[in-house]
Amino acid sequence: MAQSTVQAKPGALVLLFLGAGVSLVALVVLASSGAEYYKVHRVQETWKPVEAQVLGRQVVSHSGRVGRTTSNRVYATTFQARYDVNGLTQISTVEVPYRTNNEAEMRAWADKYPAGAKLQLKYNPENPAQLVFAGDEADGGSRKMMMFGAIALAIGLGMLMWGKQLAK
Repeated sequence: MAQSTVQAKPGALVLLFLGAGVSLVALVVLASSGAEYYKVHRVQETWKPVEAQVLGRQVVSHSGRVGRTTSNRVYATTFQARYDVNGLTQISTVEVPYRTNNEAEMRAWADKYPAGAKLQLKYNPENPAQLVFAGDEADGGSRKMMMFGAIALAIGLGMLMWGKQLAK
C-alpha cells in the first residue's frame, strides 16, 4: 500500500509563518493605536476651541529605560501660551503630543511656532488651565500608527496568500 504524503515547499512555510507573524503584530498595532485615538478624541469632544499666542517654547527630553542597560531619549516641545477664557486671560503650558528620538527634527518642528505665533488649542471648560492641541496636531501620531498597522496587515495578509499559493 503506497502512502501519499504532501510536502509543503520550505519557501511556502516561511511565507506562511512570516505572514501570520506580521499580521498578528499589525493587528496589535491597529488595536492599540485605534484605542488611543478614540480615547483622546472622545475626551476632547467637550473641550472648547481657543486661539492662543505663543509666549515661549522649549524642546524637552524624556528618557525611558528599556531593559536594564539601554536608555532611549525622546524629544517633545512644550509651549507657554496666553489665551482668553470668558474674558479672563490665562497663561498655561501645553506639550505637543508628537515625540521623536531626533532632537533636530523636534527643534525644526518647534521653530514653526516662534514667540507671538498663534496656536489652535482646546481647553477643558472644567479646568481652563488644561490645554491640548486642536486639529491635526492633536492625535500624537496615533493616526500614523493606524496607517502603519493597516499597511503591515496588508503585507502580512499578502504573504499569507502568497505562501498558500506556493504550498499548492
